[in-house]
Amino acid sequence: MNTAADRGERRVRLAIFGPPLLGAIGLLLVAVGAVGLVGRGDSGPAATPDTRIEPTDDTSDAPGASVPASPTDYLLVSTTGYLYPAGPAPVPAGATVVGAARSRVAGHWLVTADGRVIGAGAPVAGDAPRTADEAPMVGIATAGDVAYWLASRDGRVFAFGGAPFHGDLSGVELSAPVVAIAPTPDGGYLLLQSDGAVLAFGTAIASVPTGFVPGAAVAIVAPPTGGFLVASAEGIVTGFGAIPAGDTASVGVTTPVAAMADAPGTDGYWIATTDGAVYGFGAAAVRQPPPDGFGAVAAITPR
Repeated sequence: MNTAADRGERRVRLAIFGPPLLGAIGLLLVAVGAVGLVGRGDSGPAATPDTRIEPTDDTSDAPGASVPASPTDYLLVSTTGYLYPAGPAPVPAGATVVGAARSRVAGHWLVTADGRVIGAGAPVAGDAPRTADEAPMVGIATAGDVAYWLASRDGRVFAFGGAPFHGDLSGVELSAPVVAIAPTPDGGYLLLQSDGAVLAFGTAIASVPTGFVPGAAVAIVAPPTGGFLVASAEGIVTGFGAIPAGDTASVGVTTPVAAMADAPGTDGYWIATTDGAVYGFGAAAVRQPPPDGFGAVAAITPR
């Protein structure tokens, strides 16, 4: 891990991406995987960078730095299905939870690597069991009151409960595995690859090719104000048409990022590190230490 001094010398931190730009970047996106996008969903032109922000190493005024712990607005989800601070979900023994999402009516859904969906106070509309020969699931995204999408590592999307299917990456040779799915405010969804490429379906938000996210991408959110944010394992949040409110790298946290979730109705968001600590930024400002004996983090979701 880099020291605080190293981070002070490193100039690359947060990037804010402005309006889409046609041309060379659009052609690059086509080369990445447009073959699989034709007839599957409107990915739009690729977004490109225009501004960089270089935060200082002074964390005395960092978002959430002096805010007391208050885990009342989110649920931290473990790979065994424990929802902190609510309690355990009925996850089958031996199953590994990889994602969670909040129903717009009540409760939450959890998805396991083998494609099972578990309801924690929310009705289950269906699931997509995986065999040992099939790519595991990596996430779940809310699509409506009782509707949701599942995404697998090979870029397939499964729609349930009346959720619209806008396309996916089936049959496309990916540059890196898909690691997350996020719903967009206009009813579509985004697929995030570990190399930072983002493919947009059923939304006006632009897709982004690889090369703009520093480090290994692990999480993505699309705030209601527009655009989207990508978090890397190294703790750097990059904005595409959205302005990052901060990240764990800029406040001196070296523990890898495991998950991220947006605070509903605001531009704030929570970042969970692999040890279970939660750091909030913007309207979601909070600093929560790891719960005792929590285990591995699978997801964080609005409560």
